[in-house]
Amino acid sequence: MSEINFASDFIGNSAVVRILSHAILHPAPAYVLTGVPHLGKKTLAEKFVRTLLQQDTNETWRNHPDIFILEAEEGKKLISVEQVRDVIERVSMRPFVASRIVVYVPNADLFNEAGTNALLKVVEEPPAEAVFVFVAQDIGRLPATLKSRAVVLPLYPVARKEMLRAGISEKKCDSARGRVGLAMLEQKEKNSAAGFVSAILKENCGSRLTRIDMLTKICDADEFPQLAWRDALQTMMGEMTEVMRENKKATVLGMGILLASRAIGTAISPRMYLDAIAIRLDGENMEESHRVMPKHISCGLPEVFL
Repeated sequence: MSEINFASDFIGNSAVVRILSHAILHPAPAYVLTGVPHLGKKTLAEKFVRTLLQQDTNETWRNHPDIFILEAEEGKKLISVEQVRDVIERVSMRPFVASRIVVYVPNADLFNEAGTNALLKVVEEPPAEAVFVFVAQDIGRLPATLKSRAVVLPLYPVARKEMLRAGISEKKCDSARGRVGLAMLEQKEKNSAAGFVSAILKENCGSRLTRIDMLTKICDADEFPQLAWRDALQTMMGEMTEVMRENKKATVLGMGILLASRAIGTAISPRMYLDAIAIRLDGENMEESHRVMPKHISCGLPEVFL
């Protein structure tokens, strides 16, 4: 059987990778990738989707005319029946560019009941040119009928020796306990926090806010976001001693990092303080900084923020 090795850099779960590699040319109507957090389910699913669409560029695959990404709308927790109806309408058409239409559902355990029932109808009798790729953390939330129509591929924690062979340090292997994605996330978080202080003091306001946004996404995506924020902010504080000797603005930044640290575990995101400081560091915006902060937060800030 022909095989396309589409995920040669993926660490662990080689049996699942092999099954998907065999399936590229002649895929089944539906696949479900499942397992505990941080095993790389979404990473592998997205590699598979891109290969099905013959779309290798990471930056553009989500805009491919033959993909439909089904996920909860902004501000909502569940995928609605209206969204599913849009999918049904799309898969009833022919592909525009690729040889098939791919429906990618990165959080398949987030359907409401009506949405699930509507989706079941199209999965039970899928169009010949459609492939559904589901990712689910809690496989128990998916209806038995859907699972019976799909190839269910469970991912498991990766052996320590396999993670070591892939270049992951012993310390990260021990803390991640087989969850490769967690080890990688920790590295991204440290990379984002390292050099944060010196970079943010040199950049313009827009670049600062972009850097903070990237750090926020990484920390909030962690399985333990409060610990991720604490580690990142501690890394920043470690840079402050040297920087404060060279740059007077570092005092303002240091206060912001301190307040962000105190916000961990409260209803206020540490990001709120970092955003306020990013604006405060621009001299011409010094009187505007309070506008990014709710009144109940800004009224408790030291004068350096106001």
